[in-house]
Amino acid sequence: MLLIPIFNNISLLVTLSVAYILVIRYFDQSSRWIQFFSGLLFGGFIILGIFNAVELMPGLIFDGRSIILAVAGLFGGPITAIVAAIMALAYRIHIGGPGMIMGVLVIIEATTLGIIFRYLIQRTSKLSPFVYYGLLGFMVHLIMLILLVAVPGEVREDLFKTLAFPVLILYPLGTFLICSLFHAQKHYLHTVKKLSESEERFRQLFFESQMVLLVIDPESGYLQDANKTAETFYNYSRNQLLSMKISQINMYKEDELKQKMGLALEKKQKNFRMQHRVASGEVRDVEVFAGPVNFGGKTYLYSIVNDITENLQAINKLKESDLSYRSLFNAVNDAIYIQDREGKFLDINNGAMKMYGYKREDFIGNTPEFLSAPGMNDLDRLKVNLEKAFEGKEPGFEFWGIKKDGTVFPKYVRMFKTQYFGQDVVLVLANDITERKMAQKALEESRFNLSALINVSEDVLLLLDNEGKILLFNKAFTSYYQKEKNPEGKNLFELLPKDISSQRKKYFQNILETRKSISFEDCNFDKDWWITYYPILDKQANVSRVAVYARDITTQRKLLNLQKNLQVAENSAQLKQQFLSNMSHEMRTPMNGIIGMTKLMWNTPLTAQQKDFLHTIEESSKSLLSLINDVLDLARFESGKMPAYPEQVMLDDIKDKINKLFRQSALNKGLEFTVIFDDTLPEFIVTDERRLMQVIINLVGNAIKFTPSGKITVSCKPEKNKGKKHIIRFTVEDTGIGVSKEFISSIFDEFAQLDNSKTRNYDGSGLGLAISKKIIEMLGGEIGVTSTEGKGSKFWFTLKMGNIKKGTIRREKPTQVQHFENLHLRILLVEDKIINRKVAELILKNMGCEVEIAENGLEGVKKVSENDYDVVLMDIQMPVMDGISAVKMIRSSGIKQPYIIGLSAEAMEGDAEKYIAEGMDDYLTKPLIPVLLYEKLLPIKNGKNS
Repeated sequence: MLLIPIFNNISLLVTLSVAYILVIRYFDQSSRWIQFFSGLLFGGFIILGIFNAVELMPGLIFDGRSIILAVAGLFGGPITAIVAAIMALAYRIHIGGPGMIMGVLVIIEATTLGIIFRYLIQRTSKLSPFVYYGLLGFMVHLIMLILLVAVPGEVREDLFKTLAFPVLILYPLGTFLICSLFHAQKHYLHTVKKLSESEERFRQLFFESQMVLLVIDPESGYLQDANKTAETFYNYSRNQLLSMKISQINMYKEDELKQKMGLALEKKQKNFRMQHRVASGEVRDVEVFAGPVNFGGKTYLYSIVNDITENLQAINKLKESDLSYRSLFNAVNDAIYIQDREGKFLDINNGAMKMYGYKREDFIGNTPEFLSAPGMNDLDRLKVNLEKAFEGKEPGFEFWGIKKDGTVFPKYVRMFKTQYFGQDVVLVLANDITERKMAQKALEESRFNLSALINVSEDVLLLLDNEGKILLFNKAFTSYYQKEKNPEGKNLFELLPKDISSQRKKYFQNILETRKSISFEDCNFDKDWWITYYPILDKQANVSRVAVYARDITTQRKLLNLQKNLQVAENSAQLKQQFLSNMSHEMRTPMNGIIGMTKLMWNTPLTAQQKDFLHTIEESSKSLLSLINDVLDLARFESGKMPAYPEQVMLDDIKDKINKLFRQSALNKGLEFTVIFDDTLPEFIVTDERRLMQVIINLVGNAIKFTPSGKITVSCKPEKNKGKKHIIRFTVEDTGIGVSKEFISSIFDEFAQLDNSKTRNYDGSGLGLAISKKIIEMLGGEIGVTSTEGKGSKFWFTLKMGNIKKGTIRREKPTQVQHFENLHLRILLVEDKIINRKVAELILKNMGCEVEIAENGLEGVKKVSENDYDVVLMDIQMPVMDGISAVKMIRSSGIKQPYIIGLSAEAMEGDAEKYIAEGMDDYLTKPLIPVLLYEKLLPIKNGKNS
């Protein structure tokens, strides 16, 4: 008696399955209203099941609600399951009886397990869903047996014996079968949807093709489909075409047409030359490419129709009129050649030259083998078809051609027998069918091409539906988002990190509402991105798809930052150059007074001791000026503008200068000071003396500074000769504090100092050794050091120096006292600094010049306009009016123009050229050197006298 109601309940379950499948087939299951309606459907069948329940005793019933509720939770989702459970609970409570509590608990546990297993299946793919279906059925009904504890004790044992078999065997089996049925139907619907989408994409390619495309039922002859191009060509609407047979537009008789279609279906022939009638009644010559295609288990014939009316008309006109032959011959876009029986080209048209890239003379007298792609054609077949053409059969066939640039392409060749200047020839028409092949390939491999296209891009490409689910994606997406190997069907916003997902949903919703694209920057997966969402509209102008494009702009962002940093560095370099220029001007001004007065004192009566003191002052001043130049030199080295000025240098002079500059300082410190120059050294060398002395001053000065006791030895000796280059080695050795191993590797770095402690005992900027290294390298030598901490150091450098030509006269040491010939020039000195005026005035008067003073540029302009001067010495930087402005006013006035020499303490590279370009005749750098000034003024005096 128990089995009959059970099978009644199973029948209800099958009926429920059919009803629910109809719902999900025709309605959107994701809609909450449909989910609610499905819950009512499941609940209604539960109530029907209770009506057909097994009544074990009054108020204690047994039915299939557990199966229905588990299935509702598993396939319908929470809304469907909860609605069904509420209906079941309400009705079961209404019935009441001793089994009510157990019935309520069964409803709750079956609903809950169904929902839990739904999420287990969605979130894991480790087990087959059918394993979960069997496990769900067993667990639901195992728990049902356990819940028998809620039944009164006096009937519990009998109930357990009665229900054990159906609950643990039949009901789990029933649950498994119902779940499998639902699964199969959902899988079927999903497959149908995919096929529908694929068919839709195919139909878009079909209908948008620029070729005439037809699909024909070979049995009935009716047209099954036609694209827009076919509508335009035949001038029939698509509905009209689909009501017609192919025989209504094809001029072949029905039996001939069936024979041709049979050849195409059997793939024995693909190309056909036919005539088709359009709606106006006009008959068009066409070339048809046809082949079989399967749809829904039935074989159809697809045809690609190419209108060749104009080509054939051109050929017919060639036959009819010799006068219009050449113009018509070349008017055809396809390649046309005329061949004799041996296959040699007698004539070709412009289309042939354009198609192959050869000149006319390359064709004439040649055979067509050179136009055939190597290894891709049967050349014997070409000769056979040529013979057929001479027999009047007009063969047509496909062939692979090759252009002059090596490009291989497919072509369709047709041959016609005709007359050419009284002899039988074959007229060959060759048509490039690359586009046709491409159209065919697009029809057959559309999805493959689409997938390949989007996967080529290094940028991320996605296609979403209007709910955000991923329809298409490229490899770039999975390479960045590696958690999902196949994200198709997943919601994009569930895959994104939670902190950005909500904002992206807002962008997405905005696109659906506004139908406008949105672009924004993002930072994700350790990359910077430029992302754009593009809406794709359907025919009703609604957003049906959204394309997502994301480009990695991390490298561009880094380059932008580098450009900004480079701009900051360039600005800093400009500020540094300006600072160094100003510093040079301010420091050279007092040096001008010291050096100028020293030069003047040489022309006064001096004792031998005073001359020695004065010489020391002069040499020390020069060294100080050289030290001032260190910072400027460093800037020149950094900008690559440090020139060298090689000249003949007497090594004895270098030795004397070292003694004069450092011997007394060393003796004052109690140090033994020795300068040793090897006797085998050449008398003269060629180098930049000023730069050489700058290095020696740095090295010897450091040795004295860092040697508290002992001795210092400066030596120079030849090392080796290479060709015409002397290589000599200078060494400065001391017994000082030495250099630690940790510091010795960085001793030639900028601002490196041996003693960096806050209580350091030695002064210095840390630039000397760095500049020395750059100078030696500029002069083509090497510099280095060996040292032991606490015992002393040995600094050395080598230089390559050119030999002096034989017969070079040894120059005499210049006397310090300078006597000048009287110049008798009238000079205006424009200078704002008192000490500079005093020095320059004394030097000029010593040269026999008449000197007048102006303290600024404005005063200088006034004096030039009122007086006649031979020379104006014009300072650059002055108050009231600077020297540049004053020169421009003088040059623009109508007064007699004096010779203007600019004076400035600025010593940066290019200053002289800059100031001469502003209107000055010459330029001198402060400190003012008398002999240099004399050399500038002497030509002016000579020119005046002449």
